[in-house]
Amino acid sequence: MKRVTVLVVEDNEVLLENIREIFEYQDVMAIDIFTAENGARALEVLNGLSTPLDLILSDIRMPVMDGIAFLAAVRDNPRWQNVPFIFLSAESEQIEIDRGLKLGATDYIPKPYTVDGLIERVCNHLVSRASANGNPHQAAG
Repeated sequence: MKRVTVLVVEDNEVLLENIREIFEYQDVMAIDIFTAENGARALEVLNGLSTPLDLILSDIRMPVMDGIAFLAAVRDNPRWQNVPFIFLSAESEQIEIDRGLKLGATDYIPKPYTVDGLIERVCNHLVSRASANGNPHQAAG
């Protein structure tokens, strides 16, 4: 089974650690998790990755660089412009969600979310990406 790489961007430290643990202990597929507390730090992490990135999961409202600005920077870079980008967002942020989808976000998952729902949505996008790249069994476990 191929390992996949996911970047999680969230300014709430407890929530960030919770998301990391969810994906480390799920048994659907092998996922390497990288984290950042804001969009600016996430760009530093992306620039330092030596492995291909398979998916980004990002909050919208964060200090320093918010999720919308981070998404714009990701979509402007040829290395990452086709990487699935999913927003985690509170329902009250519908304007930002709509703006993000117009800028190229792949999906959004409303907060609060269920653990099973989060795993299912993220894994579905990872499997779809593998299928689009020509190997439908590449990411599936």
